[in-house]
Amino acid sequence: MKIKPLFDYVLIKPIKEEIQDGFVVPQTSQKQNIGEVLAVGDGSLSPNLTASANWAKSRSPMIVKIGQKVIFDSSINYERVHCEGEELLLVSQFNIIANIED
Repeated sequence: MKIKPLFDYVLIKPIKEEIQDGFVVPQTSQKQNIGEVLAVGDGSLSPNLTASANWAKSRSPMIVKIGQKVIFDSSINYERVHCEGEELLLVSQFNIIANIED
């Protein structure tokens, strides 16, 4: 099964633990949630969209890219999706608060 998010949604695979300075920090002790971006939508629609408007030009661009590690707000409501035995999350791009760079 392949999941393609719509609009400004991002499909994220949660990372259960993160290594910081050689130590494994369980996610339960972290303030934010960390995950890897698996898929992104095409962008949110402009509020001025009309029936004759060109959809491709009426979308806000997506900032996050597939493969990035991100931190997203842990206080938001997000959709949990089960795909091929894994729990994935659908999160709005606006609730992603940082990219993690190696």
